[in-house]
Amino acid sequence: MRITQLVPDVREIEADDLVAAPARDVATPAPFDQALTHLVGRFSERLLAIPNVGRTPELVALGFWTRRAALERLRAEFARLADAESILVPRGLVLHFPPANVDTMFVYSAVLSLLTGNRNLVRLSQRVTPAVELLCDVWRAALAENAGLRNMLTFVTYPHDPETTRRLSSVADVRVIWGGDETIRAIRAIPAPPTAIELAFPDRFSLAAIHAEAWLAADEGAQRTIAERFFNDAYWFGQAGCSSPRLVVWCGAPETARRASDGFFTRVAAVLHGRGHRVSTGEALQKLTFTAEAAMDRPVERVRRPSNELSVLSLASLDRFGREHCGGGLFFEATLPDLAALRPFLARKDQTLAHFGFDAGVLRRFVEAVNGRGLQRVVPLGEALAFHRYWDGFDLLAALTQRVHVRAVDEGTR
Repeated sequence: MRITQLVPDVREIEADDLVAAPARDVATPAPFDQALTHLVGRFSERLLAIPNVGRTPELVALGFWTRRAALERLRAEFARLADAESILVPRGLVLHFPPANVDTMFVYSAVLSLLTGNRNLVRLSQRVTPAVELLCDVWRAALAENAGLRNMLTFVTYPHDPETTRRLSSVADVRVIWGGDETIRAIRAIPAPPTAIELAFPDRFSLAAIHAEAWLAADEGAQRTIAERFFNDAYWFGQAGCSSPRLVVWCGAPETARRASDGFFTRVAAVLHGRGHRVSTGEALQKLTFTAEAAMDRPVERVRRPSNELSVLSLASLDRFGREHCGGGLFFEATLPDLAALRPFLARKDQTLAHFGFDAGVLRRFVEAVNGRGLQRVVPLGEALAFHRYWDGFDLLAALTQRVHVRAVDEGTR
């Protein structure tokens, strides 16, 4: 099958040519080589210089995440991973299968792998959105200025075809698989070399926990800010991101939680109105259907729907809470006496807990009590979608490199 290459240039290419390329291009830079950080820094500068890019906050966030100051912090963090008896080196060729529902994720994944010195082959969905087209344009321009690194970053697209994926997998040293559980099962069924490793990021469910009294005690400005942060967490990517909150847990007495919820979602509705956020007619109808089914199948005791963009379903209990969800601005909510009471309801599918009103000690004791039952990320409201080297329980800087143990001759044996 012929493949459409999008970066470093646009052309039709055979799978065999992509498979053969890594064998020809043996030499690669060391992790965080100056040439690599310069390339990523130029990508950031070009992206942020695009007129009106500020109208797309996801692109602005990506531009800031890749700016030179941020890269220097990552370099310093990476340096601390080494020790006196080991050296971290690239793994080789990393084959990425990013999700189709989050336009910018393929760049985050590829950049961390690139910075750690790996060659990268990224298979993009055939549903190439305007944001993906723009990002490919920026990468082509950045690579044109850094011709010596052209072999380090290749973006392609092709129809779902196991044989093509098999050919590409045959030379991979790492496979990074994002997406639904079925996608991961399908790709895992395709063999990779025995020496290859795999990082898989399956379907996830995420939630928010808010201390009810802390919310009520916040002044008007702080409440507006918290509502804005919640909007960023929940509404970017249509609530389809794996770390977008879909359940809000109120911690406190029932009446206090009810007042806090009413005030909080009133603020969120104001943010939606102020930003002119709209959902399509199809999304609105999907939410209405989902709400009706949830009201029959789950312990829903109250439904609020101030607009097509916001639906809140209050649950009497989290017992046997299902993770099915339609997205588009629908939130389940429940009340618990404190954060510790959430522990029995967590499942391994639960990824991110965005929080407000809890101190560090409470959060750490809670995570220790959960003890791996669920949650890989616990972050303040507003940071649920902020990409980090720590993701889904992996330290990606460590996972995308291999540690070589180095010992000199023992002085006693000389």
